[in-house]
Amino acid sequence: MTEFRLKPLHQEFMGYSRFTRQISPHTLRGYQNAFNLLLKRYPDVTTAMLSPELLSGFFEWLQTRERIVGRGAIRQGVKKSTIATYWIKLTKFFSWLVLKGYLRANPLKDKSLEFPRIRYDDRKYLERKDMKKILLAVSGTVYWQNDLIRTRNIAIIAVALYCGLRHTELLSLKVNDVDLTHGRLIVQAEPINPKILAEREGFEPSIQVLARITV
Repeated sequence: MTEFRLKPLHQEFMGYSRFTRQISPHTLRGYQNAFNLLLKRYPDVTTAMLSPELLSGFFEWLQTRERIVGRGAIRQGVKKSTIATYWIKLTKFFSWLVLKGYLRANPLKDKSLEFPRIRYDDRKYLERKDMKKILLAVSGTVYWQNDLIRTRNIAIIAVALYCGLRHTELLSLKVNDVDLTHGRLIVQAEPINPKILAEREGFEPSIQVLARITV
């Protein structure tokens, strides 16, 4: 199989992801950041060099390299969740390389490599009473330019709270993503695997407001 440098291929992959798959800017930055780190470790990496062993070495380097953060503090290693994020971003690119015929197989799907197991012991979430306090504060203490903007913004905040949306998911919502007939919301942050959120308490009234308000 012909050997190709990865850098120009990744540029092509980014164009495909941006214009054909309509991936969000936030996700595109994630793709680029993960690839930049791979290039930092292996500046001249090619398709022929990609292997489970090379990727294992890359993740080991991420865990042992020293980096400067904040006000000159030196840290070593990264969280398992960070490794998982880089793994997911890179495997998208490698799967595209397989699809295009540049690779025979995705090295990150080799049985010799195991996806990092992540356990979140410090999960933080808002209870319903906290969400109601936020909505009450926004409704009663914030000065809005007019009633239309006030109603719209409170509805936006309510949808984010009740559906547990990331800010990028919230900002990517479109009117066609709202299904009032079935009381659900389709989140298109990743067009290939959209989230479908069923109706929850306080969800449908807010969605109806967002679907009908135009500014």
